[in-house]
Amino acid sequence: MTNRTVTLLLGALSVSLFLTQPLSAEEGPQNAKYGRKIDAVTLKDGSGKAVPVPDLKDKKAAVVLFLSFECPVSNSYAAELAQLAKDYGERGVSFVGICNDDSSAAQIAKQGQDFKIPFPVLKDERHAAADHFKAELTPEAFVLDSHGIARTVAESTTATPLGSKRTPRPRGTTCVSPSTSCSPANR
Repeated sequence: MTNRTVTLLLGALSVSLFLTQPLSAEEGPQNAKYGRKIDAVTLKDGSGKAVPVPDLKDKKAAVVLFLSFECPVSNSYAAELAQLAKDYGERGVSFVGICNDDSSAAQIAKQGQDFKIPFPVLKDERHAAADHFKAELTPEAFVLDSHGIARTVAESTTATPLGSKRTPRPRGTTCVSPSTSCSPANR
């Protein structure tokens, strides 16, 4: 079983657990990324409309995905993410993608459509959402319960070359390709 499959299965399992057993922030371990309540941050979609992230109104859970259309690893997840959004969207889970590529919000929204991603993909101006969530990698996913508490954080392990020791990437880097190191993102 590949790392990708395991990551997706763990994410799906986490979502399934949230749908059956809501937890309070005090009931689980905490660190800088998970086990804490994440209040909504407002981003704009391709048409300029304000969108709260996460949007938990009438939802059982939310999946917030930090993506980059400049990263082939991130792009390789598009089909699986679309299927997860379809499967779990029917069960009351909202999905949203956040992207801080150099493209405009409208271009990012169009790229999401080009990749057949069935949920909104929003521009992260000045890394506001990434800082708010403490996201450091692309792709990186946060699964939040109905109370906005981050229960799972999943990062792709495939962006690191095989045989190399995985090291955290500094803030403001994006993946160039699966077989090369990361380069600084334009800020």
